[in-house]
Amino acid sequence: MKKIGLNFVMPVIIGMFLMGCSKGEMFEVDSSANAKVSLLAEQYSVNAPYYDGVPGIDPNIVLNLPTEPETPTRPPWGEFQIYETPTQNYKDSTSTFNISQLETHKTYHKIQNEKLSLAFFDTDGTPARVLKLNSGEKGWNANWGDIPKVESTNPEVLYIKVKAYLVTTIQLSKPCTEFGLEIAPDHQNFDHLLNVDFGSWHYGATDGIVWSRTRSPSGARLFAIKSCRPFTTVSIWQYDGPHEVSARAFAIANIRYRLAE
Repeated sequence: MKKIGLNFVMPVIIGMFLMGCSKGEMFEVDSSANAKVSLLAEQYSVNAPYYDGVPGIDPNIVLNLPTEPETPTRPPWGEFQIYETPTQNYKDSTSTFNISQLETHKTYHKIQNEKLSLAFFDTDGTPARVLKLNSGEKGWNANWGDIPKVESTNPEVLYIKVKAYLVTTIQLSKPCTEFGLEIAPDHQNFDHLLNVDFGSWHYGATDGIVWSRTRSPSGARLFAIKSCRPFTTVSIWQYDGPHEVSARAFAIANIRYRLAE
């Protein structure tokens, strides 16, 4: 694991500004002005065309995505540690969020187990839906990754269609101090730069941040932290350059968490 503090964060923030695009900006993944790029994306996709699935039954629980407070009372950054791979220590200190009970080819806004609920939101804070897929010919049909970089090679996944640079924000029903998930793009043979922020409101990244490049096939990567402060939101961002082909969707798998004590 790597220990991260304020000294690490400042170069990251500067780099984000140099990219010339703020997190709040939106882009059209499949615009008519970019037809050639769209065709390339479909040619190299894992699941093309995108299948919206059938709405599944969501848990009977309401989670609201919080906005940034007018006067934040917490320090801007806390110390945290990064798990680069699913080490035994990481697996021993966290619990698996099992998605096997979800029906394949159905979509969900909220999922839950006996201890924790997760809800998915779009850039503007409206509810989003994720598609449950199994690994195989009619599901996630690319090799996921290689052990020990990932926890399993053919996991069940949640498939998220990209609408903006913010892929999704996940709202946790209870504060956590550890959280991790593996991510791969629905776009084969291209690297995609992602960062995952951990905080307590929409766009919040006060409790941890992880950057990594991920690809398909066999290139899923773990994005996981252990934070000194509890957090309740996890946001996934895509940062492809203006001349790169952006992924139209991402899959997440092997979700793990540790509730705050």
